[in-house]
Amino acid sequence: MQTEPGSGTASREFVQANWSVARHRARFAERCRPAPPNRAILAGLNATPALASREEIVKRDPRLRGLSGDHHRALVLARSLRRRLDTGEELEPLAAEARSAYESELRAHFDVEEELLLPGLRDTDAEPLADRTLREHAAMAADLDAANDGERDALRRFAILLGEHVRFEESQLFPACERLLPDGTLEEAAMRRPKRSGTAD
Repeated sequence: MQTEPGSGTASREFVQANWSVARHRARFAERCRPAPPNRAILAGLNATPALASREEIVKRDPRLRGLSGDHHRALVLARSLRRRLDTGEELEPLAAEARSAYESELRAHFDVEEELLLPGLRDTDAEPLADRTLREHAAMAADLDAANDGERDALRRFAILLGEHVRFEESQLFPACERLLPDGTLEEAAMRRPKRSGTAD
C-alpha cells in the first residue's frame, strides 16, 4: 500500500496539535484547581473544635487575623504545658518557658486588646466581654507569677485559662469588635500588633 506524499508529515502535525491542546487544557485545569487547605490551621481546629469553625476563620476581619494567629500559638502552648505537667515534667523549666512566651508575645497581645479594642466596647452591649477579658488577663498574669514561685497548680491554672480565654475571644470578643469598633481602631490594632519574625502576618 502506497502512502501519499506528505501524509506522514500531516499526521505528525495533527498529533502534535492535539497534544498541544491537551497540554494547555491540563495547565488551565491545574490553575483553576482550589488551593489545598492550610494543614496547620486545620489541625489546630480539629484538635480544638470550640475555637472557631473554618467559615469563621475565613470570615475574620483581615485586621484581626494577626491577633487570631497569636491565638493559634497560644493554644499550642496551653496544650503543651498541660500535657507535660501531666507526664510529671519538672516545674521550673515549664514555668520559665511559659514566662518567656508571655514576655515575648502574650503581653504585647494583651496590651493591644486592652489599649485599643476594649475601650471601644465600653458603653455598648459588649461591655461585659471587655470586663471578662481584663479579669482573665489579670488572672493569667497572677497564675504565672505563682508558677514561677514554685506553685505547680498555678501553672496548670494558667494553661487551662489560656486555652479557655482564646476560645472566648475567638467566639465572642472578636466578633463583637468586628461589629462595633470603627475602621480606624481595627487598623491601628493591626499596625500595633508586633510582627513575628519569619511570618508574613
